Amino acid sequence: MSPGMDQSEIDIFLARGKTPLRLGTTDSKGEPIIHPIWYHYANKKNLPHEQ
Repeated sequence: MSPGMDQSEIDIFLARGKTPLRLGTTDSKGEPIIHPIWYHYANKKNLPHEQ
């Protein structure tokens, strides 16, 4: 059996999630840029939106 969550556990985790995702990139100087991304998880689909 592989480690981690099964699909039903993933669905519950994402549906109850209140912590935003964090999208990270770097600028031209190599400095990190972190953007919070909120999402709505319904019908096994992740619908991201930036706030």
